Amino acid sequence: MVGRTAIVGAGIAGLTARQVLTAAGMDVDLFDKGRGPGGRTSRRGIDQWHFDHGAQYFTARAPEFIQAVNRWTEEGHTALWEPRIGSLMDGEFLESRGSVQRFVGVPGMNQVAKRLLEEGSSSSGSTSFETTITTIRPGWFLRDTDDVEYGPYEKLIVTTPPAQARALVPQESSAQVPLIGAEADPCWALMVALDEPIDTPFDAAFIRDGSIRWIARNNSKPGRPDAESWVFHADPVWSDRNIESTPQEVVDELTAHAGDLLKPWLPEGFPPGIRAVAHRWRYAQPRSFPGNTLPDDFWWSPEENLGLCGDWCCAGRVEGAYLSGLRLARRILDAT
Repeated sequence: MVGRTAIVGAGIAGLTARQVLTAAGMDVDLFDKGRGPGGRTSRRGIDQWHFDHGAQYFTARAPEFIQAVNRWTEEGHTALWEPRIGSLMDGEFLESRGSVQRFVGVPGMNQVAKRLLEEGSSSSGSTSFETTITTIRPGWFLRDTDDVEYGPYEKLIVTTPPAQARALVPQESSAQVPLIGAEADPCWALMVALDEPIDTPFDAAFIRDGSIRWIARNNSKPGRPDAESWVFHADPVWSDRNIESTPQEVVDELTAHAGDLLKPWLPEGFPPGIRAVAHRWRYAQPRSFPGNTLPDDFWWSPEENLGLCGDWCCAGRVEGAYLSGLRLARRILDAT
């Protein structure tokens, strides 16, 4: 496999890097522990209810990303979401009057990842989902939980969250340096399915205090089923304190908190027998670290043929992940 490139992680950063490299004729093998692409741009279905339980939307500011979003929108993979949005505190909703444009994947947030996966696929490269890489050794050889080894590869790109990257990258590698201090906060996501809509003056809101920091009516997004579906994101402090709780324990506690938030519009609380599930994002949001971002929005060692990219390199957000993968891939091609 000499001459090939391996990418660990099929989130937006890894998929973007792969798409750029394969478009230039490179052979790229992609590995991810999940059942499909997208990382935190994920969605879940419960019968007719659909939930974007990870990234809620994305914005576009950089020219490269604006161009990509315009293309995806023309193709029907993304759309503008124009919710009634603002902040919620003590039962009072304050609507935001800003002009921020928020985009979502259609029919789910993972559609962008699916499109990037399709664009980056080639007959000479492989895609391995439900494959957890556990060790990496120089040469570049990768080994998974089933003790299957892949390699050697000429180049390696690691796009996992920093804590996982630190454990994967050889300790003697210079890649350990940019990973120092890079952390990500956890987030528990609660998904609630309702038979009847809630008459609220908002579709989404940022919460200023308490255990929940975000609330959104998922079915207000374009291309979603009409079934009333709500997503609640817990505060990072609360999520960290409850990081090892069971999903059912989180459902029980967060449902009570969510019911309190909605009391002005749901005075009797959630009806009995609601459908509710919880999902833990152990590495949800990059935390500030010295320098906050990497100077180039990625890290690359031409001596080791090893690269790091991801939203943690580029101030978080979906756009950051895209730019990080794009710019790393371009650096690799410039040196090829």
